[in-house]
Amino acid sequence: MFPECLLFLFLLSQSLEKVEIRGVTSFPESQIEGLLEPYFGSEVDSSLIEKLAAEILDFYGNRGFPFVSVRPEYLRKSREGMTLVLRVEEGKPVVISGLRFVGSEKTKRDVLLRFFRDEGKLFSLARLREEIAEANSSGYVEVLGFSVDTSGGRSDLVIALEEKRVNSADGALLYDQRRKNLGGYLEVGAPNLMGTGRSLALSYRRVSLGEQKFELRYREPWIFGTDFYTEGEIFYHFAESLFIKRSVCARVGLKRKVEFYIGEKYEDNVDMGGNERESNFLSLLGFKAERFSGAYLPRRGISLKSEVQVSGTKQSGFLFAGWRFPGSGRLNLSFRVDLRFVRKKGGEKNFDLITYGGSGSLRGYREGRFLASQVAVAGLEMGYNLTAKSCLSAFVEGGMVKADKARFPVGYGISALLPARSGFLKLSYALSRERDFSEGLIHLSYSLLF
Repeated sequence: MFPECLLFLFLLSQSLEKVEIRGVTSFPESQIEGLLEPYFGSEVDSSLIEKLAAEILDFYGNRGFPFVSVRPEYLRKSREGMTLVLRVEEGKPVVISGLRFVGSEKTKRDVLLRFFRDEGKLFSLARLREEIAEANSSGYVEVLGFSVDTSGGRSDLVIALEEKRVNSADGALLYDQRRKNLGGYLEVGAPNLMGTGRSLALSYRRVSLGEQKFELRYREPWIFGTDFYTEGEIFYHFAESLFIKRSVCARVGLKRKVEFYIGEKYEDNVDMGGNERESNFLSLLGFKAERFSGAYLPRRGISLKSEVQVSGTKQSGFLFAGWRFPGSGRLNLSFRVDLRFVRKKGGEKNFDLITYGGSGSLRGYREGRFLASQVAVAGLEMGYNLTAKSCLSAFVEGGMVKADKARFPVGYGISALLPARSGFLKLSYALSRERDFSEGLIHLSYSLLF
């Protein structure tokens, strides 16, 4: 907003015919005026002047001038329209001598320099914006602002950061009132392990006395200093009288706005019903794209993930898409679609099938309720934000799961997300076609952030 022009803007309401630039010495005036031609013919108001100034600031900022300023001098009225005269103070071009990070205590400097590669380069606003977006997408830091410090004969780029508490320990109790069965899980995740940008995730699920799952995943984010990463995963799933699944997987990928990866997986499975053992190597290909805004509620964003695994006798894959966006007032809405399949020559055995149902999929059904070769499920959840960190929600989930024949499960319920000491508490009560109100499934979980 430019206060000195407000009086004129209230009195005059005509279209912009021309813009004249004063004070330009580093570039031809005609070059800058040419940038503003798309705005000619627009009605002159304060927002138009701000847009014109922003165009000039970006032009200079992308060419090494961080201290440029723009102010309107006067408006000249004619029969054809309005002529706006702008005064530009360029400042001096800057080559970045070094970088300083303010607010970073845990994340190591070498990690931050992976995002900000400005040292020794001419200042560029466009490049800096891309670097800020990349740093924010890491999830463990958020850029609050930047400045250029020219004291002491240097030109240091100063980045103000806020480190996020993204390391987590999640514990949950899952109670099945019909079976009088108590299960649960423990998950530990460190997306920024000891401030190095490496990630480690550990998950243990006890579905029942006769069924357990274990998963360990580790990621090395930058191979030999490049933008490629490598990731390893160990998985074990035991279901009494049904199967034993064991696998080791290695992936190599490139993380940009969209993350792509390839990999190889070794499976060693046992079908306990038929007392058969089978080993297999599968090649895999996948991608992942996620973008969310807002640290707390209401959050908006989208998540899209897909992967296919292929061997000479077996093919499997999945596609997951999720959207979350605020509604009117305190309302928020989230929607997800989950598609999965597995196909095998000679028919699928128990260990080939997809285990589905429970807290991470269909909350109205017990953990691992379905064994399927095809899954197509959608979920809709509407919430009311009590505060920036608490929410009450109602959800419905359903679709198709198919093994020998297709089934159409539908689940629904209510959930609450509440702030707790150093984390969050989540409680849900879920029902389905198979359960009346007195037999609902209770999910209680606590997430500790550190």
